[in-house]
Amino acid sequence: MISFLGYQRHLDLQRIRHTLSRRRRIVAAVLAGIGVIFLISSLRAPAPVALENASPDTVLLADEVAVPVVVRPGVVVGALTPGMTIDLIGDGHTTREARIIRIPVSGFGPSSDAVVVVAVPQEQGLTLASHASSGLGVMIRPTVSE
Repeated sequence: MISFLGYQRHLDLQRIRHTLSRRRRIVAAVLAGIGVIFLISSLRAPAPVALENASPDTVLLADEVAVPVVVRPGVVVGALTPGMTIDLIGDGHTTREARIIRIPVSGFGPSSDAVVVVAVPQEQGLTLASHASSGLGVMIRPTVSE
């Protein structure tokens, strides 16, 4: 018998234990589901970067457009940072001096699709956008300090 604030209540612990043991698979499944929900809810994407904190290298100029491109091989994305200047090489075309403005990330780092958002002049943007999903090679240009 358990007493709580003067209220007495009869709990039959053996009966509860017996009921739980008969339905142990259901109890295990419910507890596993709750654990998965807690795990998934604890994974969060990184907070978006505010535009006020953006460096001048990651802002579009008046005559530029932003184009998302898939980079092949995807491992190369780890060597890239926003503000770098790269050349993109695809099937029969080359885009020179594309400036990286963003590397989208998932909750665990760079996305598995190896997508990079680059800034290019409008004329090159149309050509690049039509070939962007096929996967482009990257040639990193040296950074020139003025």
